[in-house]
Amino acid sequence: MTDIYKNKIFINGEYFNFDISLNKELINKVEGVNENLTYSKGLFVNTICFHQLLMNYELKSNLFLELNCKKVRLKYIGFSTSYLFEIFKRDKIIIVKDYYYFINRIIHFLLIPISLIKIIFYSILSIFYVFFKSLKQNNSSIFYGENLVLIHSNTALNKCMKFCISKNEKGTILYDSHKLKINKNYDNFTVIDLYKIVKSSHLIKVIPKLLKSVLKQTKLIYKEFKQIFGVFSRFYVIFIYADRFFHSVYVSFVLDFFVKENVKKIKKIISGEKESRFAIIENNIINKFKIEGVCIPHGLEYNFKYPK
Repeated sequence: MTDIYKNKIFINGEYFNFDISLNKELINKVEGVNENLTYSKGLFVNTICFHQLLMNYELKSNLFLELNCKKVRLKYIGFSTSYLFEIFKRDKIIIVKDYYYFINRIIHFLLIPISLIKIIFYSILSIFYVFFKSLKQNNSSIFYGENLVLIHSNTALNKCMKFCISKNEKGTILYDSHKLKINKNYDNFTVIDLYKIVKSSHLIKVIPKLLKSVLKQTKLIYKEFKQIFGVFSRFYVIFIYADRFFHSVYVSFVLDFFVKENVKKIKKIISGEKESRFAIIENNIINKFKIEGVCIPHGLEYNFKYPK
């Protein structure tokens, strides 16, 4: 009998963490799945394929296989058990039908309304947030230099500016004040908060469009991962990322707005994002406006091939 806890399993008097089963063979397996499936242009596809499909779903399945688990017993309650129930069914692993089993089954059905409520709640909260931020000074017409540097983290800021200074570049830093603060001045660069670009009056007009984009991202996740996850697991993925939907589509809208206003001045877009949702947004902008893009990766990453 194998007992399954939230972050580890207990079998034959010994505990095992799920991440010990991460290896090149497992990565190759998931990469094979990515190559054989057709993904749309959703902003979260890379994030989900790595953090959910590889590092959560298949990681657990691989450990059960390595330990030759035939019969399991859940020892915790949570939305994440939706993955486990699908793995057990797919890999023909017997699960003990006790208190934990039935409670988890019930909360799986609750995932659907709770996920949708979370999307609505965070969308409304985000609308108020961006609206009040937009009431401050508008900087939409301020662009300096030839380069646009897009920043979403302190590490990316340090890496990108080190690169720019070494190349004697000049330009504009457009940063996400929701994720970091920039209190330092950089020679040959002006700094703009992306939340202060769009006027509140214009923001009110585009809110329906932004909400439509949120709905689109939700549908894309549900549709494109139908090939991998069951209904409850897809809603669990939606639940995980629901608080990021509006923020992501707003960032996409602002970047598109800003670049369109300054497209004749911008020669190059520099970013520290490589595979995240922000990287997908920035690649869309680069391709749309035919602008040169430069990526300065800001950390160590797994050698993992993402969907094309």
